[in-house]
Parts: sequence; C-alpha cells; structure tokens
Amino acid sequence: LAPVAQEPYWWPAAFVLFRLADIFKPWPVREAERLPGALGVMADDVAAGAGVAVVLAVLIFMTA
Repeated sequence: LAPVAQEPYWWPAAFVLFRLADIFKPWPVREAERLPGALGVMADDVAAGAGVAVVLAVLIFMTA
C-alpha cells in the first residue's frame, strides 16, 4: 500500500477494496484459495492485496 498510496485519504479506499475482494473473491483470489491447507488461506489474502494494489494504482494514476 505504501508505494501505491502516498496520501492518507487513499488508505480507507484501499481497505474497503481489499475487504470487498476478500469477501466476494473475484477469479484470481478464488483460485488462490483452492490451494491446500493454510497456504490457500494466506494465498487468497496475498492475491486480493495484489489485485487491489493494481486497481488502486490505476485509480491514483487516473486521478492525478
């Protein structure tokens, strides 16, 4: 998050986007969750965070 969102007003947006991605599990996040055991539990969070970082970077770039 820090390399993407330098201004603090983006942090709540990042949190909300992450929670939405973690709850609704879009395609790449759902696939990561299917990994066995605890690896799947952690991998879906990493995938959701990476996806949100990309979306947030695009949003920040478009509004700059």
